[in-house]
Amino acid sequence: MERLHLTSKEKRRSLTSALSSPVAKINPKNNPRAAPVVPATLDIDYESPPLVFYGSAIRSSGALLSGQLEITVLEPEIVLKEFEMVLLGTVAYKKPAIKDCPDCSIKRNELKEWIFITEPVRYTAGKYSFPFSYLLPGHLPTTSHSPLGSIEYELRAEAHTNFKGAITFTRKLTVQRALQPGSERISTRLFPPTNILTRVVLPATIHPIGQFLVQIRVSGIVKDISENMQQRWRVQKLSWRIEEYAHIISPACPKHQHKLALNSPAPGNSKNIKGVLHHLPRELAHGESRGGWKTDYAASQTELELSFSIGPSSRPVCDVKSATGLTVEHAMVLEIVLAEEQLMGKNMKFSSLTGVARVLKMKFGVVMTERSGMGISWDEEQPPIYEDVPVSPPGYTALKEHHDEPIPYEGLSRLEDI
Repeated sequence: MERLHLTSKEKRRSLTSALSSPVAKINPKNNPRAAPVVPATLDIDYESPPLVFYGSAIRSSGALLSGQLEITVLEPEIVLKEFEMVLLGTVAYKKPAIKDCPDCSIKRNELKEWIFITEPVRYTAGKYSFPFSYLLPGHLPTTSHSPLGSIEYELRAEAHTNFKGAITFTRKLTVQRALQPGSERISTRLFPPTNILTRVVLPATIHPIGQFLVQIRVSGIVKDISENMQQRWRVQKLSWRIEEYAHIISPACPKHQHKLALNSPAPGNSKNIKGVLHHLPRELAHGESRGGWKTDYAASQTELELSFSIGPSSRPVCDVKSATGLTVEHAMVLEIVLAEEQLMGKNMKFSSLTGVARVLKMKFGVVMTERSGMGISWDEEQPPIYEDVPVSPPGYTALKEHHDEPIPYEGLSRLEDI
């Protein structure tokens, strides 16, 4: 037999033509870059309203999560071997206890698990739905994204078929908390050694978006020194700012717990957490005003109104108190600058600044929460159950059989004769 001797160029040309032939493109076995077969896809159709905890962590009845997990079979027939879904709560630490340890950076907690099938089942091409529901407890922390850490919730579904590879699906959930708007807060403060008294009216709650009004009254600004001399305080400037205080304890994984000391818990945590404590104060909004208030020296008082808002660019985080170590609180700081002046003369017409100034600084804790909207929780939306139905009218008594002597009808007169 005669052997053919091919040159290196002819060998490369023959190999290229074999891979680029139509048969090689059609058959995925000859193409190592061919995409794997996807036998089915997963999706979730929610039936419940947005997940909102109405009320505080102690009084909230939770939020109802319900929906349909849909699987769409693309192949003519598949065998579904395993099909399950879990609800996970994830806490990510921006400053972990050990920088390069993934177990110290992320903590996951499984809240609920659904197992939809317990044995292999055959499905033909089409769409199939699997219902699920879960009542999220009202004490859980809400979804938060702080510069120090974040709290997230997600649904993870996974299906195993007779085809190679698992079918996965992930959908994140947004859990919020809304407090019902209550009555306004009133705070009164005295600034010794003067007789200046402030009365501040604050909203019960504030929100990341919107305008809010604060009313301030400064009284005791006039003092009579003598018959022809009077001392009074004039408001020069009003400044304000909204501050956010974030605290987090980054716990260590079991592998690195021996390297850390026991730190005191952050505010709002009921348990001691072994980890590193971090603080991050930041300013969300600020402003100042140099006029626009009303002064009545006869009544010895000045009334001020302040309208403020928080811009979305600052990315505020609603109040959070979580046992996972993350705590977020807010405060409003007010500063009123007063200048002292003296009036002399019989009619008090001559006034002069004394060069003395005083700064009235006040700090108030404010609660930042989401808007409550209609404010109807899941347990108030459902129809009444059997135990809630009021007592029905009394029923009829059972008729007893008549065993007495028969009534004599013979002696009775006819109806026509009456």
